[in-house]
Amino acid sequence: MQLTEELQHLRRELEDLKLKETNLEIRTDIRLDAIEQRIEALFAAVNQLAEEQAQPLAPKVAEPSAIPGPNEPQAEPVADLSSESQTQRQDAWQRRADIQPIEHTKPARAEMAATPVAAKAQTASESSAAKPFASRPTDSKSSAAQRVSPQTQEGRGQQTPNWGRKFDQAVAAFFAAMLSPLLGLFAQAKDFYQHYQAKGQGPVFMMTLAGIIAMTLGFGYLLQYSMNHWLSDTGKALTGFVCANGILALGAFIRKRQRAMADFGSGLVGLGLIINYLCAYFVGPYFELVPDGVSYLLLLLITVAGYSLALKLEARVISIVALLGGSLAPLMLLSGSQAPLMYLPFLLLIGGCSLLLSHKIRWPVLLETTAILHIACIESLSFFVELPLQGQGIMGVLALISLHGLFYGYGLGSLWLFGREGLSHRLLALPAALLAFLVYSLSQFSPHAGELLLANAAVLIGLSLWLKQDKQLQTLLWLATGACLGFAALSLLSGELLGLVLLLEALLLMWLGCREQQASLRIEAITLLALGLVINLLALGDMINEAPALLSLPLLAWGLSTLTLFGFNQLLGKQPELSRWEQQLLQLGRELANVLLVSLALVSAWLISESYFLVIIPGLSLTLLLLARRQQLRVSEALAWALLLPLAAQVIFAAVDVHSLSFRAQPLYAQIARVELFLCLLLAWYAYRRFHPKGELRRLAWYTRLACLVLLPLLWLPKIALRFEDWLAPALWLSCFVSLVLARKFRQPILKRETDVLLVLAIAQTAFACLAGQWPGLIALLLGSIYSGLLLWRYPSLPRLWQGPCRLGWQLSPFYGALLLAVVSHSLEVLFSHTLALSSVVLSGYFFILLSRKPLKALRPGYPFAFASFFIALLLPWITWLDSLQYLQLDVLTRPSEPWLMALAQACNLALLALFIRKRPLAMRRYRQQLPTNMVFIAWHALLLLAYLPLAYQMPTGFDATLSTVLMVSHGCWLMFLSLRPGCQIMLKLAAGLFAISCLKVLLLDMAAADLLQKIIVFMLIGALLLGVAYFYQKSRARLSQ
Repeated sequence: MQLTEELQHLRRELEDLKLKETNLEIRTDIRLDAIEQRIEALFAAVNQLAEEQAQPLAPKVAEPSAIPGPNEPQAEPVADLSSESQTQRQDAWQRRADIQPIEHTKPARAEMAATPVAAKAQTASESSAAKPFASRPTDSKSSAAQRVSPQTQEGRGQQTPNWGRKFDQAVAAFFAAMLSPLLGLFAQAKDFYQHYQAKGQGPVFMMTLAGIIAMTLGFGYLLQYSMNHWLSDTGKALTGFVCANGILALGAFIRKRQRAMADFGSGLVGLGLIINYLCAYFVGPYFELVPDGVSYLLLLLITVAGYSLALKLEARVISIVALLGGSLAPLMLLSGSQAPLMYLPFLLLIGGCSLLLSHKIRWPVLLETTAILHIACIESLSFFVELPLQGQGIMGVLALISLHGLFYGYGLGSLWLFGREGLSHRLLALPAALLAFLVYSLSQFSPHAGELLLANAAVLIGLSLWLKQDKQLQTLLWLATGACLGFAALSLLSGELLGLVLLLEALLLMWLGCREQQASLRIEAITLLALGLVINLLALGDMINEAPALLSLPLLAWGLSTLTLFGFNQLLGKQPELSRWEQQLLQLGRELANVLLVSLALVSAWLISESYFLVIIPGLSLTLLLLARRQQLRVSEALAWALLLPLAAQVIFAAVDVHSLSFRAQPLYAQIARVELFLCLLLAWYAYRRFHPKGELRRLAWYTRLACLVLLPLLWLPKIALRFEDWLAPALWLSCFVSLVLARKFRQPILKRETDVLLVLAIAQTAFACLAGQWPGLIALLLGSIYSGLLLWRYPSLPRLWQGPCRLGWQLSPFYGALLLAVVSHSLEVLFSHTLALSSVVLSGYFFILLSRKPLKALRPGYPFAFASFFIALLLPWITWLDSLQYLQLDVLTRPSEPWLMALAQACNLALLALFIRKRPLAMRRYRQQLPTNMVFIAWHALLLLAYLPLAYQMPTGFDATLSTVLMVSHGCWLMFLSLRPGCQIMLKLAAGLFAISCLKVLLLDMAAADLLQKIIVFMLIGALLLGVAYFYQKSRARLSQ
């Protein structure tokens, strides 16, 4: 009986946990596994007890835990068993089937249905197994897959591995290693939020954080206000310190005494530390009560106290607050400081405390955060001191020592403290980043960066010789030594540029290497050749920029480089046996030789005539095509096509220079380029058929011929757009009809796509023309109405070949009706009011009718767009209000908008949306996955927000900002308490977004026009309100959870 009661209790707990699984997915999965293991253990005990009771009466039967397979007979109970033991065994089988996973219950269905009791167990099994597994989210399927039998896992292990997933994991590991310091910060922030979200206190955390920020700003403004009214400087500073330490003590007391409010107490402790830093700023540079040295000491004491509290209270958030305050607060002392370089030793002291604290609490993220923050602080120091440091004396030496201390403390210290258990990518990323920062900072702070890097290399060599036992750390030290030596060499050494000599030496070495069959000589020759080519290329670029000449030494050197490369290819190609990498280099050399040949010809032609040097491009393209066919060179073939780009660029630039696309208006070189470009694109397909039929880009030649058909409907559009802009909409409709005929004639998909694009552009341009009041837009509107009406009427009876190009126009015909109604309603609307209120109501009503009635065949594919158009129509009064404030330059309004008309339109729109939500038409039910009910609720609340904001700003100046903020905060509080209802958790995120918008509005907009006293009242009132709402919301949440 005790086991049965415990079993029932566990099953009820399991059902309760499954109901709460949507908010607590991670913790629920863990507890579900533990409870299922306990249930299985209890079943094993119940089965064993049943067997012991049945053993004197009958032989031993199969255990219930081992369900027979599909080919094994199920053990039948013996007839002479007692009714009590048989009933217990059948109940055990039934309860066992209730908790079996789906993978185990399926094979035994046929055998379980042999008896009525087994059939009952099967039914219970299906109902109980289907519910929990169907209600779980997608992420919980992985945990269920882990509980399958070992045979199933073994069978899965023999399947083909998922290489795509392995590649994704490798890429993720690479980027995690490269960005691990920043990812550590982001991961820590995410862990903080997920920690509170898992406990159901996510909104409380965000509101507490917002309240702390608001109280901090209010306290700062209070100190500033009190400077001229209440206390003396010393009294103000002492009052601030007393209040800060009182808040800090209150937070520590709450954290110790009330474990349920520990996170809230940590927030108060952090608030106390922040106010302490703020008071230290007022004591130092603001009131000038103490010198800079004492200010640094005071900030250091506050930071050490914060670290001590973090260690004592075991609160990581306090350590982060202490680190941020201690590192960033001294920046306020640098502007008027006589010794700004004191900041670097101060950062080194804070870094030592962070290193010790991170080791004590075993939290490497604190050290990573410290390193990233201090790198940013050192970079900000460069704005206050003159770099490089010269004549700074002992402070300059201390600054350089501090820079080295940051590297050796954070980088090597992290390896020494946290690398004993093994090195990871995240642990290695911090020393690598600090080494790169050390090299960069030394080049900034000291003119002797090379000598300092040599000294660091010597120190690292000594450390590597001293740490012989730790092989991993010694290897890393040797790598750092090599990096320091390399950057020191780049800073101290310089070489001579001898391009021609290097090419001659490379050619001789290649000849010797081919003669003696020495691969090492060939490798050295290839290296010298690459260096010589780079040198000659740089010299050629300098010659072109300074004094271009046809028979200059750099151009001759470039020609010799081309001949040398062809000689290399000949020598290397005659070798009987080449390794794989040599074959690849030979192919690369042939491609590069063709590139050099083309560049030499183009530069020579440019030196002869700057205007007509592109005339030789068709001949060069044909030459490259022939060379590509002979040696199967893909890059040369692609280069033959790429050479046509300069011709196209010359045509475009010439048209821009003369401000005309007319052929007669172009200069002679542009006319030649246009003809050559057209002939090359037209004859490319025939050149491939004659000279290179197996080319990789032969299909490109076929597509260029197709491009001519694509360009045919667009020939007159540029000229009309430039000279007759008002007639662009009718011209687009004409282009659409021509493209429609071409798509029907040639049956190419790209022509059909062009027809669709031209149709959309024609409709859009028609709408713009009608909105701008251009009478050619009415002609375009009439053409579109005739076309859409004919398609809506005759599309089902059209031939199949016509239906494909006309499909989009048929689908857009209901929306074109909306455009027609919008133009008519706006034309009537301007007679009595220059707003979009009537257009909004008409359009929203039109789409409401379309979505509420039986769906049209033409509208079915465009239901998402119809939903979007419905919501856009609802937003038209908001656009009117923005245009009245001149935030948007739409030129819709010619006089201020009428508030009553906007209010009436918004009320009608809210009523329509509410009726749409309540009616739930067929379209909404059919597309509930694309448009869930929660999203519609969010849209209604967003529309409500956009409704009362304009009305609030119609109030007199001075009350509009305050009223709008109060309405938004009230709306957010309403949404928060609405989220406590079942199935309304989405309202919580909406409330959070509304609070964030309110905060940004207050900080960025409202505070600019408020005086100091208003800032104090607003910030402290908002902070107190948010903290109070957070408390009562948490209290209500806890009462509901009980």
